[in-house]
Amino acid sequence: MVKGTTDQYLGITAIQFNACQYFYDITAINLDWLEAIGYSMDMSKLYPVRVVTEGFEELNDNIFFGEGNFTFEEMNDMLRKFTENDPDGNGIDDTYGMMYILPNSSTTMTQEGLFGFAYDVNYLYKDKVTGDTVPYYAYTPYKDYLQWVSENLQKGYMKKLPGEQAWNLEYQQISRTNKMGILQCHRDGYLRPTTWGYGELPPTNILLNTDPDARFVMGPMFRGPEGVATDATYGIDPFGEGLYRCHMVGVQVSDEKLIRLLTLLQYTSFESEYTHLRYNYGIEGIHWRWEGEPYKSVRIQTPDEELPEEYRNQGELHVFSTWAYFSTADFETYNAVENGWWSAPAYMYAYNLYEKYALNPDKYLSSPYMGPDLYQKYVEMNAEYTQTINPIVNDFRNRALNGQISDFNTEWAHYIEQLYAAGLQKMVDEIFNNPDFINYDPGDKFKLRGRP
Repeated sequence: MVKGTTDQYLGITAIQFNACQYFYDITAINLDWLEAIGYSMDMSKLYPVRVVTEGFEELNDNIFFGEGNFTFEEMNDMLRKFTENDPDGNGIDDTYGMMYILPNSSTTMTQEGLFGFAYDVNYLYKDKVTGDTVPYYAYTPYKDYLQWVSENLQKGYMKKLPGEQAWNLEYQQISRTNKMGILQCHRDGYLRPTTWGYGELPPTNILLNTDPDARFVMGPMFRGPEGVATDATYGIDPFGEGLYRCHMVGVQVSDEKLIRLLTLLQYTSFESEYTHLRYNYGIEGIHWRWEGEPYKSVRIQTPDEELPEEYRNQGELHVFSTWAYFSTADFETYNAVENGWWSAPAYMYAYNLYEKYALNPDKYLSSPYMGPDLYQKYVEMNAEYTQTINPIVNDFRNRALNGQISDFNTEWAHYIEQLYAAGLQKMVDEIFNNPDFINYDPGDKFKLRGRP
């Protein structure tokens, strides 16, 4: 706390600049199936992956990156043909277009981003019908999205998860069977198949367990009904909010100890590139090694099972750091273009596709954009009205997914009336449309491409 005050603090913020430049998810298509149903991609414009974990070089022949630019009509045609045309050629009716997953950080590019919105409830949109700034659940394209999903579920072109376990566990198991043509994937989990369960994610789980000869193309593949293709960045801004972005130091810490603490943080995070790597990613020569010239080439990661026991648990290497992560755009682009180390992020960086496809909301719910007073008012109103709004939202979504809505336009109009009467009108008038709530501006977050 600043001396002489009761509500002002000095602190060390975390900065995750790379997190606001990349997407968590990426779309994948079974390339063999794609060709089997009459579509193709120019292989001369696709780039093969190079994994950074030793012993998995065979994956380099099976995963490619590219920009699909398929229309919404073509996507729907693929969903149908992946289901009806026996794309794997086994003579059994056991394939389908894709798995429908409730919107989350793994689905935006492949599902809701095609309609111009994301799963994040802090994103607000200017609705063309009402003229109001609203959350996704009151945004007219959400109706079109649910109608699209509902129709595909009824036709069998999409399938729902069983809902008996956590969605990610079920998706890992189902995607492993290699029975769907379009996959929701992690942006770079395939690079580290032995780390943190990434080997259980598609397409890696298919290549390692089901079909080692399958081929997949990954990237922004499809456009929505209005020609839109978007995705939400992992973190919308470099500086975020919340306790996980703060380093708390108790009042009992003396000035002398605080100086020592700050000195250690300075050394581990900012002294040099060497110390930053050492205290965030592990020991060179043990946890990883340079593929080529130090600091200019990629780091080859040692699989967990090959590490001495005392050096395992690679997910816990951030032992003493400020969580300061700078843009890796130039580094990854250089290593991809010059040395062939392609990945989905490298491909997206090299062609500036993050800026091209980034979903920028009209407004973003957070204190820096609203001011502390308006934000606190929102928190209080949201806590009050969520109890009446959420049941309405859940009921409409569930009926849509269960095929119980015959006329979406009529039902949507009634649904919007219910939402506004349940408290959304008051939140729109006093919070979302408030002129003191400034519009979101991405600024130059995609322009900076390296470590300062």
